[in-house]
Amino acid sequence: MRPALRVEDTDPELQTLEDELALGEQYLESILVLADGEAARAFVAMRTQAERFSASGFTALHRWAPIFALRGYRHTVTLQAVFDLGRARLVDGPTAAELRPYWERVHLLGHLTVLAAAAEPADWLAEMAQTFAWRAWTPSFPLVRERILRLAVRGGWASARFGLGVVAPYLQRLATGQPLHAFDAALGLVSIATVHAAERRAIGGELAAILRARESAGRDPVHRQVFAALARSTRLALEQPDDAQRIVLGRVHRGGLARAVDSDDDAAELDASGYYPAILAMAGLAPASAASLFPVEAEAPAPPWAPERAAETVARTRVAPPRAAPRWTN
Repeated sequence: MRPALRVEDTDPELQTLEDELALGEQYLESILVLADGEAARAFVAMRTQAERFSASGFTALHRWAPIFALRGYRHTVTLQAVFDLGRARLVDGPTAAELRPYWERVHLLGHLTVLAAAAEPADWLAEMAQTFAWRAWTPSFPLVRERILRLAVRGGWASARFGLGVVAPYLQRLATGQPLHAFDAALGLVSIATVHAAERRAIGGELAAILRARESAGRDPVHRQVFAALARSTRLALEQPDDAQRIVLGRVHRGGLARAVDSDDDAAELDASGYYPAILAMAGLAPASAASLFPVEAEAPAPPWAPERAAETVARTRVAPPRAAPRWTN
């Protein structure tokens, strides 16, 4: 078990969280060692392989997800708190030694979120969503906030597993939130509407009405452009899902939908056609299996690790609200 990262003595709160992360990972790994050796090895790989963590590794862990899903989700809350406290240090002249743990951890946040959301039964997710304050939290925002395309689509996928009970808070977030929060809400609502087909038309209608109102009330051209693009993207994903998927698939020469969004690209940036690829991808990814979100070993390998990749993505997160991680209340 790797030791907790040590931080400056002047930041005791962050050090406490680092220690909590180390203990949490040790506990989760110990559960799996007792249950299944292959799963324990997959857990180590999940912590250290970042975007290279594979579908086979996820499958080895998924069969044990019900026994540690709740603990795993608690761990994501601690990860979010560490990001909140340490983000300023990363943005302001980070070193390679600081960026590598961030890169591994931000992908671990995605892996654990999907793993917890994929555990059956999933009723506990809807109950848990009621324990968090939605002022700065949604089921998808911890991943959307990091502005990495492959992670944002996992946040969108997870949002649908929280069920229809989170539609109203997402709509409120869409109506009042800043552009990144509105993007997050649109992503989650499209995912939920896609999975819950009987509610697709109703959710889509409310979503469209709010986006029209926000575009009309836009303070400046950029603001109006964002909401017009959100309206355009959500409408295509919900009303013409096959066309939405074809546009996303056009991003790559070969490979499926998940590979087309397996990228460091900014999730909140428009493509050349004026769409948000993450939202369009939900037309096919929202109902897909959890394992399909992870790469297959035989596919083209991910780009090699480079500090510059992480530095670029961290710099984009400076617009995220501070202290956005929820407090666990039960």
